[in-house]
Amino acid sequence: MVLKEDLLKPLFLGGLAAKIILALFLAPAPQIDWFIPFMDAFWKHPSITPWDYVFQNSAAFPYGITMFVTLLPCTFADFLLAQLFGGGHLSGHGITFTLILADVWLYLLLCLLLPGKYDKILRAYWLSPISLVGIYWVGQLDTIPVCFLFSALLALQQRKAGLSGFLLAAACSAKLSMAAVLPFFLIYLFLTPRLRNVGKDFLLGLTGGMLVLLIAPLFSGGYRMMVLGTPEMLRVFDLHIQMGNLSLYLTPVIYGLGLYFAWRIRRMTFDLFYTILGLSFFLLVFSTPAPPGWYLWLVPFITIFQVNAANARHWRLLFLFSACVSLAQILFWPGAAIPLLGISLHSFFPDITRAMPVQLHSIWISGLFFLGAVVYLSMLRENVYRSKAYITWRRPMGIAVAGDSGTGKDRLARTLAGMFGQESIAHISGDDYHLWDRFGVMWQSFTHLHPGANNLQQFAKDVTDMFCNKSIACREYDHATGRFNPPLMRHGNDVIIVSGLHSLMNKSLRDKYDISIYLDMDETLRRWFKCRRDCLERGHELEKVLASIERRMSDAEQFIHPQRDHADIIFSLYPVTQLHMGTFDAGSLQLGLHAELRGAHFSSMLVRHLTGLCGMRVDVRFTEDLDTITLTIEGELVREDTAFIASRLFPDILELLALQPRWAGGMDGVMQLIVLSYFTDKLESKQL
Repeated sequence: MVLKEDLLKPLFLGGLAAKIILALFLAPAPQIDWFIPFMDAFWKHPSITPWDYVFQNSAAFPYGITMFVTLLPCTFADFLLAQLFGGGHLSGHGITFTLILADVWLYLLLCLLLPGKYDKILRAYWLSPISLVGIYWVGQLDTIPVCFLFSALLALQQRKAGLSGFLLAAACSAKLSMAAVLPFFLIYLFLTPRLRNVGKDFLLGLTGGMLVLLIAPLFSGGYRMMVLGTPEMLRVFDLHIQMGNLSLYLTPVIYGLGLYFAWRIRRMTFDLFYTILGLSFFLLVFSTPAPPGWYLWLVPFITIFQVNAANARHWRLLFLFSACVSLAQILFWPGAAIPLLGISLHSFFPDITRAMPVQLHSIWISGLFFLGAVVYLSMLRENVYRSKAYITWRRPMGIAVAGDSGTGKDRLARTLAGMFGQESIAHISGDDYHLWDRFGVMWQSFTHLHPGANNLQQFAKDVTDMFCNKSIACREYDHATGRFNPPLMRHGNDVIIVSGLHSLMNKSLRDKYDISIYLDMDETLRRWFKCRRDCLERGHELEKVLASIERRMSDAEQFIHPQRDHADIIFSLYPVTQLHMGTFDAGSLQLGLHAELRGAHFSSMLVRHLTGLCGMRVDVRFTEDLDTITLTIEGELVREDTAFIASRLFPDILELLALQPRWAGGMDGVMQLIVLSYFTDKLESKQL
C-alpha cells in the first residue's frame, strides 16, 4: 500500500511525465543508426535468426536474445502504427517506451529489495542524472540487462535460487558483459556454508538458461559476428602497460583482484554481496574506456549506497559524481536529434570538446576518475568494512559454555548450533580431553572436575588453533560406551562453541570468546537432571550417581564454581514444580530461569515481547551501577513465538544465522533469544 502511494506522489508522476516527453521528442544517435534499423528490418522480414538477415545489411545490434525479445512488444506496436499511418519505418518510440518501462521496472525492483525506504529510493534513483542522460539523450539500452540482474538478485533474496540462476542467464544474454558478475554469485553461494544447498538450485537454473539463451543462438553466424565480435569485448585490453614486446593488461588484473577480495571475505550476507557486486562494477567501469551504457550499471548500486548513507555528506558526494558523469556523457558522446524541430545535436557537443586542448580533456577525465575512486572508497568503508557480516566473520565468533556436571552444557551447545546452523559451527567439548576413559583406574583418585584429570594444555592449544583457522586432530569421548573414538580432523568455522567443565578457567582462552556463558542450576534440579541422565541414558545405578555427586562437591567448589565470575551471562534453571528424586518423569516438570547479564544493554523490547506476546512472567532487577541485570522468567514459550520474536527484534542479523534456524521452545528458546540479544549488543559495540 505504501509503495502504491509513492507511485502517486508528484515527484514520481513528474519524473515519469518528464521521461515520456524526452522519449517522444528526442531521437538518440545509437537508436537511429543501429537499433531502430535492426528492429525495423526484423518486422519487415521476420526470422528466427534476425542477426543473420540484418548482418548482411550492416545494421548493428550487439545484444542477445533476451534484449531482442524484450524489445518485441513495444516495437511491434510501433510497427503497426507505422503501417497504419503509412510511415513505412519504425519511429523509434517502441524502443524508447521499452526503456521507460525498464526504468520503472528497475525502480520497483529497488523498492522490493529495500522495503520501507521508498521515499529515499524515489529521490535517489528516479531522477538520477546518469539515467536521464544515458537512456534518453545517449540512447543506451543497458537498463534492460541491469533489470534482469536485479530481478536475479531479488529472486535470490527470496530464496528462489533456480529462478535467480535463469534470470542471471537472461541478463548475460541481454548483454554478454554481464557475465562478469557470475563468479561473484558463485563465491557468495558456495563459500557461505548456509547457502550451499541453495547454490545447487541456482546452478541448475543458470545452466538451463544458458542452454536456451546463450548456447542456442551461437548457431547463427550473424549473432556470432554482432554479439561476440562487438568492439566492446576488446575494451578490457585497452588499459595496459607495455613491457618490451609484451603488454600487461591491467583490467583483467584489477578484475581478478576484485574476485580475490570477494573470495577472502568468504562469508557474506545478502547486503554485503550486492555491495561487493557494485564495487566490482566500479572497478570494471573505471579500468576501461567505458561507453555510456556501462555507467547505467552503476546507477542502482549508487542508489543503494545513497539510501543506506549515514549522513548528507554521502548524498552530496554521489550527486556530484552523478552530475559529472552525466556532463561527460553529454560532452563526449553523440547526443540526440529533435526530429519535430528538425534539429540534430548528434555531434554538436563532441565537436566543441574536440576543439579543446587535449590536456583539458585529460584533466576532466582525471577528475572524473578521482571522484569515482572517492565514491568507491566510501562504499568500501561504509558498506563493507562497517558491515555486520564483515565485522563478525573477520575472525570466528567464539561462544564458551561452562558449568558443573549435569547443568546442560552440551544441550545448550546443541541449541545454539541449531540457531547458527550446523554447517557454520565447530564444537569443541571438554569431555574429549579427559585423560582416561570411564574404566581407567585413576578415577579412584580423581574426579572429572579436577584439572589434573584433563589434558587442559592440549585443550587450550586446540581451541587457540581453531580460532586461528587451523585444523586439529581430536578424539571424541563416547558417553554411551565410555570409550574414546579414534581421532578425527576438525576444522574451524564461522562460530566456535567451546563447552566443558573448564571452558572459562584459562584466561588466555577467555580473552578469545565473544560471549561466555556459565550454567548454574538449582542444586536439587541439577541432581535430578544428572540422575535422570546417568540412570536412563548411561545405565548407572541411582545410589552410585548420588555418591558420585557427593564425591565431586569439593572439586566443583574449588575449580568449577569460580568460573562463574568470568561469565558474561549466567543461566540458572530452577524448578517451579516439586521434584521427586526417585521418579524421572519430565512431563509435568515446569522450569523457571534466572538470567544474570553482565555488561549488556538492557533489552526492554525482549521483556515486552515475552510478557505481552507470550504471557510469561518476567521480573527485572538492576545493580546500583546498572552493570548487571537479572531477569527471572517463568511461563510457557513455543518455538513459533521464539522465531517471531527473533524476526521482530533482530532482523538485521538473521542472515548471520542458519538459513532455517532451529528455534527452541521453553527456557531453551529464552536462552536463544538472550544470547542473540547479547550477540547483537556485542556486534553494535564493535561497530562504534
